[in-house]
Amino acid sequence: VTIVGIVKRLSLDAERASSRQAQPEYELYISAVSLTNLRELERHRRVSHAGAFNGLTQRELSVFDRINRSRDPFALIVSSLCPSIYGHEMVKAGLVLTLFGGSDPQVLFPESAARRSDGEHVETGAEQAGSSVDYNDAVRSSIHCLVVGDPGLGKSCMLKAVSTVSTRGVFVAGK
Repeated sequence: VTIVGIVKRLSLDAERASSRQAQPEYELYISAVSLTNLRELERHRRVSHAGAFNGLTQRELSVFDRINRSRDPFALIVSSLCPSIYGHEMVKAGLVLTLFGGSDPQVLFPESAARRSDGEHVETGAEQAGSSVDYNDAVRSSIHCLVVGDPGLGKSCMLKAVSTVSTRGVFVAGK
């Protein structure tokens, strides 16, 4: 079995940890994103000879290969978004980045969300030092994009292109 996930830490009871050691104890665990049965995967490979790319066409695989061989993959992806609209590389780059999603604040800043095993909040070093920064409020796990500009610049065309590529994208236009 192959497990793909995020390694996280769980703070154990502070009293129990301090009675045995000077430092608090943490338990590591994996928040699983996917599980793959290797025997099942090997069976699919023998049948299809495509392995993990069962759902992709040969044309799609060649596009991935072209992007992989590119000197600047990001620039290639940006220039591929609405090629009929000239310029606006910064807007296109921002829209492309929304396709890749944001970051989970607890992965970036695990110390800002320290919790005991019973769910109680544990003061972190930053809080003990008087820091009032809450990184959970500063980092979004999902990206939203608002494009504002003069009429006729292709905003709707670019947003529609991004929403059709995204599996959960929603295009909303206000007039």
